[in-house]
Amino acid sequence: MKTRILQLFLFMVLGLGVQAQVTTSSMSGKVTDDKGEVLIGASVVAVHVPSGSEYGVITRIDGRYNINNMNPGGPYKIMVSYIGYKEFLTENVYLNLGDNFSLNPKLSEESLLIDEVVIKESKLVNSTRTGAETVIDNAKVNALPTVSRSLGDFTRLTPQAKVDNNGAISLAGQNNRMNSISID
Repeated sequence: MKTRILQLFLFMVLGLGVQAQVTTSSMSGKVTDDKGEVLIGASVVAVHVPSGSEYGVITRIDGRYNINNMNPGGPYKIMVSYIGYKEFLTENVYLNLGDNFSLNPKLSEESLLIDEVVIKESKLVNSTRTGAETVIDNAKVNALPTVSRSLGDFTRLTPQAKVDNNGAISLAGQNNRMNSISID
């Protein structure tokens, strides 16, 4: 009995040293401008060129970012962009297994000249309509698989409708007693 307890204790102690195997890499850093000011909300995109996998993140309030669970190896193409700044691009970046690659890009300001914006008026709203509308023609009705051939089966075709388990139909988020439904 004592030997069994001793064996169990040894297995438990030896099991504490076992760790999970790491199969990914990561990348982190801080995005600043050429004056050292942090850029909040800058876009960081890393593309694993062989597989086409894209890893993207937005910088936090302190200008820092982290991208985890990246494929090890490479090459990677890393692009950092922010409105009003020249895009930072680096290629042929290789990530070692289990390591955290550090990249701290500095973006320089870039002024852009924008062409004039022309706004044209067009009538977008039909003044005779008073709300959302879905038209279900005969072909859709005949092609629709139904369970009970009830009105609830057909109202599921409109995104504004919800049918509960009791068959009550609510439209546009309103209670079923607040709607008027007509069938032609």
